[in-house]
Amino acid sequence: MPEASIAIDFEEGKAMEVFGKLNEVLLAMKKKGKAPVPEEPVIQVKTVFEPKEKDLPKREISPFPTPVWMEPEEVSTSAMPKYKGFVYIKCPVCGKEKGLCMKKESDHFHCDSCGKRSEFEKPLVPLFLNCECGKRFKYLTNMTESLFDINCLGCGAPVAVKWNGDKQIYESIK
Repeated sequence: MPEASIAIDFEEGKAMEVFGKLNEVLLAMKKKGKAPVPEEPVIQVKTVFEPKEKDLPKREISPFPTPVWMEPEEVSTSAMPKYKGFVYIKCPVCGKEKGLCMKKESDHFHCDSCGKRSEFEKPLVPLFLNCECGKRFKYLTNMTESLFDINCLGCGAPVAVKWNGDKQIYESIK
């Protein structure tokens, strides 16, 4: 079954016995093309933990909806901040700007233009892009300009963003 898994703690002897019985059942199913119906259950599984609503993490609702897979997030609180997700970075060495998705947490980025590795010395700030085509994106950025353009990932059109000092974010100009 897709997305189904189970983990059960057994002592080693009992685990081997259960594993053997499970293999027998699976091999019989493969040979016959259907599941055998045992007279009594071979294995009884007891759920150890079922999360209740209070155990689930609370998530703030943003007025700017962003799909979870697109949210850049700070992943560590060490001395050097580490980030993953969509970032829009300006190389401090050559000045080249680049948007990318960092799939693994990182405290640095590598510039394709000059080849230099630059560490994130200051915390990145949020950048909200709201294009006229209807697409919305959230980035983290190291930009310090008060106004600049960034291309929409959906349609490719340049979108002007400006610094909002009250909110401490970059946002699209409407």
